[in-house]
Amino acid sequence: MSLNAALNLFLEAYQIAISEPLIGNTVAEFVRREGPIAVAQVIGENDRYIIHGSPGQDNWARIPWVAVYDRYITETTLYVVYLVLEDYSGVYLSLNQDVPIVRRVYGSDAKDALVRKAWDYIARLGQIDEPSIIGPIDLKVTNALSLSAFYEQGSICARYYKRGEIPNNEILGKDLKEVLKLYLLLATKDFVAASATPEEDDEAGLNTEDLTNLREHKRLEKNRKLAERAKKIQAAGEGIFGVDATERVTFSDITELKRVEPALITERKQPEEEIQRMAYHDSLTGLPNRNLFSDRLGIALAQAQRNQKTVGVAMLDLDKFKDVNDTLGHDVGDLLLKAATERLSVALRKGDTIARFGGDEFVLILPDLKTIENAIQVVQKIVDSFCKPFLIDTHQLIVTTSIGIAVYPNDGTDEAMLLKNADTAMYQAKQAGRARFQLYEKA
Repeated sequence: MSLNAALNLFLEAYQIAISEPLIGNTVAEFVRREGPIAVAQVIGENDRYIIHGSPGQDNWARIPWVAVYDRYITETTLYVVYLVLEDYSGVYLSLNQDVPIVRRVYGSDAKDALVRKAWDYIARLGQIDEPSIIGPIDLKVTNALSLSAFYEQGSICARYYKRGEIPNNEILGKDLKEVLKLYLLLATKDFVAASATPEEDDEAGLNTEDLTNLREHKRLEKNRKLAERAKKIQAAGEGIFGVDATERVTFSDITELKRVEPALITERKQPEEEIQRMAYHDSLTGLPNRNLFSDRLGIALAQAQRNQKTVGVAMLDLDKFKDVNDTLGHDVGDLLLKAATERLSVALRKGDTIARFGGDEFVLILPDLKTIENAIQVVQKIVDSFCKPFLIDTHQLIVTTSIGIAVYPNDGTDEAMLLKNADTAMYQAKQAGRARFQLYEKA
């Protein structure tokens, strides 16, 4: 079966099959076996790649997939995957991230981490040929907490094929091979950038390109041996993977083979994860800090420029917050900041960001604004919510907020100018009586 035929069958038969039991279903078996075979035919004979297809485990997956893993890449958590949209209107070919691993490491911040990592990968790749879709994709997901919603955010670049308009096999093959090249390129860049080993004798005097190629060769040799070792262990009946080793020797499995002292690695990994979190989050509220804010605003502005959209930056603080600290103490003040964080978070739209810069100063990123009214609705909701009393310990506190809004590109085209103008607008709101918002107005 050709890749074109396989993708069309994915879209046409799957939505009918999910009304039947998964076990023993012919469409489910097709996803597991025939889909990967069709992809393998395009790639050609190459034992470097492992190809999996999944319609789900115990129950049907809302979004079936076929993924291509490079068995010799162990240092990165990337792969190439075909993802069918939840409404079966099309399919993406995506260079994506290992979502389960990212979710395990970052927890509730996994989506933010996936987006940040994706744009970091995009920056490393540089110019990507059109008509690639750069950054997050839309899988028409109906449950924002489902695994599929995280794959939307984890996409680095993708090609989209609309149902009824799937390209011919020549174009599909060309697209797949181009994405696989990007996959290998990112893995190589990651490996060389992350290598902390001292320069070896055979690396002395090499330029960057030759050094990259040499280290890639060394890594492939090392991981090829690990893959063979994994197969031998499975064949000997030790069962480290639980299924046929030829189907499961992925980068994560190979990594397991390296863990001679897993307890030591775990002990080292935990503080590293905590350091990573502290670098991007406020210690009191858990909100993004200035570093993560800058990352996200940079992404939002780049997308707005590309898609000719607008972005709102809103700065706010708590009116007379100093009085709370001075009369009731900083412990009560900290509890108030946490309570304020909860109210702010409830008011935001999906995709908005709230960051704490310090003290009682918070800043919002409101991306993809169709009109300025979209921003006004969000900030008015915040102003209204702060008119209700806060119950902190035994104290009932009425603490309002003043908000200033600057909008890209009219009020600034970079972070510094947008923050400056939002700050100016915030103080205009205070001068007008507090407990309100103010749009930036040029003098």
